[in-house]
Amino acid sequence: MPTMWIKQRRKSGELSVFSFANAWKKPIDRAMANFNAEGFGVKLVPADTETGADIILPLSGKADKYGPRYGKTATIGPKFKPDDLHGQCTTFTEVTEDKKSKEKSFNVTFAVVFLPGEIKKATDGQKEMVVFHEFIHACGLDGGRPDGTKDDKGQDHDAEGIFVANIERDGNGVIEYLRIQGAKAMPPLRIGPNTRCKMLSIWGGDACK
Repeated sequence: MPTMWIKQRRKSGELSVFSFANAWKKPIDRAMANFNAEGFGVKLVPADTETGADIILPLSGKADKYGPRYGKTATIGPKFKPDDLHGQCTTFTEVTEDKKSKEKSFNVTFAVVFLPGEIKKATDGQKEMVVFHEFIHACGLDGGRPDGTKDDKGQDHDAEGIFVANIERDGNGVIEYLRIQGAKAMPPLRIGPNTRCKMLSIWGGDACK
């Protein structure tokens, strides 16, 4: 299930982004612009400095890490391949307890999106799709469970569109690994209905009803 961001960010409807991935600047800028055009209820804005940014984008190799931030460090997982067309998002959460019910919830405070730093052949369109996919994770579709653990396999992925678990190259773009009849390569973007529903459930109201 999706994980809510902290109340201050949900109230503002904005998350700030700082990138170390200078070689990916054009795809990142396009991904941010297209993300903001989707009407998810949250907008991504450039951060002037690393300090205070909500989402950090490092361009990474085989054993990179980022941190500490809020006392935590994000580390590349064993399945991350720096020469493959994919990314890795790590979200940090904090525990909030309701004063009346004493119920605990977990809210995202910060996200790190590792991008493949050793990929040799990828178009700007393909890179943009990777970044867009990871932005969705960073905004709360991270497979979070009520007890604070993560569904590392499902991760709130959709059955179609840019937020499927696995994509592959198709010409200058990408397409779902399990291809849907009549589907075309992205870009242009295709957003699955479950993805939009979950994003709006975090940032824009009861969208799934």
